[in-house]
Amino acid sequence: MLDALLAAEELPEEYRDRHQDILCNDCDRKGTSRFHWLYHKCGSCGSYNTRLIKRETHSSSS
Repeated sequence: MLDALLAAEELPEEYRDRHQDILCNDCDRKGTSRFHWLYHKCGSCGSYNTRLIKRETHSSSS
């Protein structure tokens, strides 16, 4: 359900290329997630039971 909600949501342009470092509370792995102010999905196990460990990381797409 959260996957569909996030896919339909359009972030403001200034946030689209930002990423955040997260730690998953379920699989205990660190990873990077696209910026969002509420939800951060673990790339390893797919859980949203995560916490931020580093706030803003800009993509190197410029």
